[in-house]
This record gives sequence, structure tokens and C-alpha cells, in this order.
Amino acid sequence: MGKRIIFCAQVKFPRGDAGANRVLYMAKAMREHGFDVIVISPGTFDSDDVVGEMQEYCGIKYTYYRKFSGKIGKIYNRLWSSVRDTVKILKKLNMTTDDCVVIYSSGYFYLKYLIKFLNKKKIDTYIDVVEHHQRDQYESFFTWINYKNAFDICHKTGRVIAISEHLKKYFEDKGCIAPVLPVFTDKNDYEAVVKTKMEKTVFIYPGNAYVKDDMKAMISAFAALSDEEKHKVEFHITATNERIMKKILGEDYDDLKNKVKDCVFVHSWLEYDELINLYKKAQFLLLVRPDNIVTRANFPSKVPELMITGIIPMITEVGDVVKYLTDGKDSFVLKNPTSVEICKDALKKAMNLSDGEIRKMSINARKTAEEKFDCRNWAEKMGEIFG
Repeated sequence: MGKRIIFCAQVKFPRGDAGANRVLYMAKAMREHGFDVIVISPGTFDSDDVVGEMQEYCGIKYTYYRKFSGKIGKIYNRLWSSVRDTVKILKKLNMTTDDCVVIYSSGYFYLKYLIKFLNKKKIDTYIDVVEHHQRDQYESFFTWINYKNAFDICHKTGRVIAISEHLKKYFEDKGCIAPVLPVFTDKNDYEAVVKTKMEKTVFIYPGNAYVKDDMKAMISAFAALSDEEKHKVEFHITATNERIMKKILGEDYDDLKNKVKDCVFVHSWLEYDELINLYKKAQFLLLVRPDNIVTRANFPSKVPELMITGIIPMITEVGDVVKYLTDGKDSFVLKNPTSVEICKDALKKAMNLSDGEIRKMSINARKTAEEKFDCRNWAEKMGEIFG
């Protein structure tokens, strides 16, 4: 193998969360180019995790460091043990200036001490930045301060991987080298199901409904449909619970809940097989977003991940992701800002598509994901950045 690239990633590698997917697919693209990739991670937090041994997944070497449980243990991890144990592993790898490190973390202390160590060793280090959060996204002041302090030191290595053009410009203005790498996927990881016309048109929203997206506009659009139309649609919201929905909908919660009780379904938790079956059933991903710093900086991972399965995205025209889509061919790109009326009209348009139109858009969605987001197609770009 060629040059070594070492990920220091505070994710549940290899398959535990969205961050783990980000690291995995970048690592696959790097390996496709010929790099020797190693991932250092706290693991999946399962009891079966093997700590301290080099293991392999899809040709990518990885190792876990020890993590402590309980409230005090988690604080200890955050403040000291995670970065201490990461540095121990890096020292055992006998790094040279030919190696390159990529850090994926929003932990201030982890970043601070790891950057200090790597800069002293004169190792080329990139910080992978995927968000530009704002204060109103955080209930806890201390969680916000941790994130803000971490974000504010990401430029200290002089190199950043930006998930969007917004972040590229932000860090270039601070003097950083900042190549853009969007969200990747792997066509071999997902079964594609060509969508067809069914008795009901099925929409899905998988993700955190509170952080970035305009869930109230989405729910209100379904509420604005006629009773007859409501019996022809389903909208499934996953990874969200009633407490979050009450916070999002505010004083309109009871009224909206009553209006959509027969067509909107909130799933706080789904087993993996249940989620996959829902993906097979759904025809459209609905993603209405406000236009702000957060959404311009972010690249929604759910878009490539669902397109690769044949699901057709219906998304507000905000952020980089729409640059990869063709409205009416592989997606529906909604006017920005997306009002309740615009969203409702888009729902009705999707409901009125013929079987042939849905099939064609579904096939095109899969094709776009394969051509523009499959990790193998980014191997050459990895060579340009890290070679």
C-alpha cells in the first residue's frame, strides 16, 4: 500500500452513526486510490468491542481505545482519556512526516491537545468540518461552548476538509487549505428498489427534526391537504419522539396532530430491519429547510443515502446538495424559502405522478447517487488532496 492516512475519529466506527459513515466512505475512497488507511476510534460502545488490537473492515485497518462509562466516566473521556489514548496509539504507529492525519471530532479538549501534538511532530493534519452550528441549536450552554471552542480552533493546522462551499470560504478566509468533500455513499451497501405507483404515496424524513430542518412547515403542509388527499399519503418521521415534536410545533401541536393523525407517523425508534423495510416502501424523501448559516454549511447525509436506494428527494433549494440534483429528473427542488403552500403543492404533484414517471425518477435518483456520490468516484480527488 501507499502513503498512510490515519483517521482520529470520535465516531462509532465502522457503522454506529452518521459520522462513522462519513469516515468509512472517505476511507474507502482513499483506499481505492491506493492509500493505506487506519482509523482510531472509541468504537461502537458495544460490550464486544476489542480494545487495543488492530482489526480490519472492508480492507480498512482500525483500532479502538478504551472508554469509560457512567456520568463521571464520560466526563473523563471528554476531558482527557480519549485524547491521551489516541496519542498513545499514534506513537505506537511510529508516524513520520510522510503520514497524514484526518481528525473528525467536535470535542474541544480532544482537538486542542491532538492538534498541539501533531503540529509539534510536523504531521500534515486536516480537520474534517461538517457543521457550522449556532447558539440556538443548543439547549445546554456548556455543550454549546464546547462546540464553539472546538470550531474556533479547527483552522490551527492550516488544513481543513470542508463539507460545503460555505465552509470552504469560511476557512480559506482564515488562511487554510480547504478542499470540499461532500457526503459519500457506497452503491454496494444498499439494495436499490425501483419505486412504483402505489395506493398511497409514501414520504419519509429520517433524522433529527429539531436541529436544521423546518418540520413545522412539513407537518403543516400535510395538515393543509383535503381529507380525501390525506387518505392517499403517508409521512413517516424517524428518530424523533413526541417531546421533540411538541417543542417544534409549539402551541399548534394539538391542532396539527389532530389534523394529520391518519397520515403522519412518528417513529421514535426502529430496529434496523424495520427501517430498511420503510426505505423500501417510501417513494420520496421530504426535506424542507430554512435558509441560514447552518443549512448553507451542512450537507444532508440522508439525501445520498436514500437516493442510492431509489428514493426520490424533495428538498428546499438551499446548500450545496441541490447543485448535484436535476429538478424534475431525479428530484423535486423546492423554491427557497419553502412556504407551507409550496410544500403542499409539491406533495400534490408527487401524488399525481404516473407509475411510469415515478419509476423513471427513481431510476434517475439511483443513477445520480452512483455517479456523483459513490465513494469510488472520489478516489482521484483523494489523490489530489492527500497525494
